Amino acid sequence: MKRPLLAAASVGIAGLLSGCSCIQEIGGAYFPAWLLSILIGWALSLITRFLLIRVGIDGWIRPRSIGYPCLGVFFTLLTYLIFFTH
Repeated sequence: MKRPLLAAASVGIAGLLSGCSCIQEIGGAYFPAWLLSILIGWALSLITRFLLIRVGIDGWIRPRSIGYPCLGVFFTLLTYLIFFTH
C-alpha cells in the first residue's frame, strides 16, 4: 500500500520541479541560464581585476585567493538575478 503512494508522490514532485529551468537561445543553440551567468560573471571579474591592477588597488585585496573568487560569484549571481529571473 505504501509503494504506490510513494510512486505517486515522486511523480508529482518531479512534475513540479520540471519547470524550473531557464534556457536561452544563442545562434540556434540552447544554453542554460546558469551557464551564461557563470561565463559573464567570470568575464566581469577578470575585467574588474585588470581595472584594480591598473588603478593600483589590487595590492590591498588580501587574501586574493578568496577575494577574486568571491567577486566572480558576486557577478555571477548578480547577472542571473538581473537578466534571467522572471
